[in-house]
Amino acid sequence: MNKRLLGILTILLALTASNCQEKGHDKIESLEQQRDLTALSLVAESGKKLEINGYYDDGFYFGGTFTALTDKVVINADGYGTGSFDTIDPFYTSSKRIIEFSNSQNFLYYQNESAAFFNPNLYGKIVWTEKSSTYCPGQTCLLYCTVLYDAATLADAKASTVTADPADPTNTGCGGFAWNKLTLRTDNNTWN
Repeated sequence: MNKRLLGILTILLALTASNCQEKGHDKIESLEQQRDLTALSLVAESGKKLEINGYYDDGFYFGGTFTALTDKVVINADGYGTGSFDTIDPFYTSSKRIIEFSNSQNFLYYQNESAAFFNPNLYGKIVWTEKSSTYCPGQTCLLYCTVLYDAATLADAKASTVTADPADPTNTGCGGFAWNKLTLRTDNNTWN
């Protein structure tokens, strides 16, 4: 994307946000306003790599207690609509094709592979927290939540109003459950 177009999109995004503030809105309230901002954000990020690309150890929280899994997760996507979110386990492997993502809003849309054990060919949405050591002292990790996993079409996934709440992610906020945790592996040097 050329720099001029990126500049124009940035200005449009800023004007849309400032228009909401001028009208006395503390936040973007309508679904239409959110979709407009999301569309501008996705176009502006075209060509960038997904910020959570990497090789991770997987795990989950239950009742505030973390349980490590034997799963490994590999995430790799560029900004041109190609990429995957792969979960590799000794007994089961799944691959989600990443279709769109937003680094600034921390979400991605995906489609399950046709051979998926659960929800083959269906679409979903994953949201994540910023990478930090907050939930993994001395390491780098992020928390993620699959907020939607069974939409019939990408349009249905985008139209969904299902959200996640990161306020208490080790206990709740992801469809009534805690969020999953991905811990960046130390042998991750080729992914960033």
